[in-house]
Amino acid sequence: MFALMKNGDVQVFLNAPEAAAAEYPAFKNRPLGGTLTLFIDVAGVR
Repeated sequence: MFALMKNGDVQVFLNAPEAAAAEYPAFKNRPLGGTLTLFIDVAGVR
């Protein structure tokens, strides 16, 4: 389960801890609040 929030060109996805741990096993035993995955999409970079 996840949520997508968007304001202009900025998008933020929020993911349930269980789904995040299934995709990224290193997060499984970590406490909530200190984990994130950041993706930055940039156009025109050489």
